[in-house]
Amino acid sequence: PEAETGGQNLFGTQEEDAVRRDFTVNALYYDISDFSVRDYVGGAADLKAGLLRMIGDPETRYREDPVRMLRVVRFAAKLGLRIDPATAEPIKRLGSLLLQVPAARMFEEVLKLFHGGHALETWEQLRHYGLFSYLFPAAEESLAAIREYQKKKDAMRAREREAYKALGSAVGMDVETLDAEAQKDDAER
Repeated sequence: PEAETGGQNLFGTQEEDAVRRDFTVNALYYDISDFSVRDYVGGAADLKAGLLRMIGDPETRYREDPVRMLRVVRFAAKLGLRIDPATAEPIKRLGSLLLQVPAARMFEEVLKLFHGGHALETWEQLRHYGLFSYLFPAAEESLAAIREYQKKKDAMRAREREAYKALGSAVGMDVETLDAEAQKDDAER
């Protein structure tokens, strides 16, 4: 390759490389000649503030490559960073762009998401930003069904409690006694 390029760097300067990166914290360079960190995009300040910020306009960057939305989630979970509000805002609206990403690439990204040592945090972020449903639609449907079942069960329990109050009032028993009996019956079912 060097012979083909005459020994020149085809990727531009370090600063040009920095602005092509996804995140400010991912565009820091260590200079071994003077042991300093080169920061062209404010990554050091963002890192100190615990903030993950997209370089450039987030919506434009997500449209260029939807996988960046997954990278935001992965980096935030892995590094324990908060996602900058401007970086986060378009994610829910643009999540469907992930459906256009080839399956092989999505497979690789999902492995990175869950094999990086921060699977729970990653899962929570994916759910928070509405991306989980694009990766695992059947699992999302199951979770929705469970939530719906729980809501119905809670509503039924609230109605039972009101009925116990009315019954307790009518027969002179306290609702806690009636409620304890009902919970005992529920546990036996």
